[in-house]
Amino acid sequence: MSRFELRNPGFGLVNFFTLKVLFVDIAISVGDVGSDFFQGAMIFSSGGGQNQIFGAITIGINWLPGRTFCLYRIA
Repeated sequence: MSRFELRNPGFGLVNFFTLKVLFVDIAISVGDVGSDFFQGAMIFSSGGGQNQIFGAITIGINWLPGRTFCLYRIA
């Protein structure tokens, strides 16, 4: 053990919980975005007419933050 860990017991535990919370939060966010794209794809493939339009709109809305970020990075 390093001197820092001996002087600050439990510091490693705090870091562990912080990383755990971050990874769980990232996993939830990725799952949310994935389910939104899956929903758009299912609406798009569920039939003709308005369903395809609504599915394309749903997928397009999910891509809006990515487009905005790309424009920000280019500018």
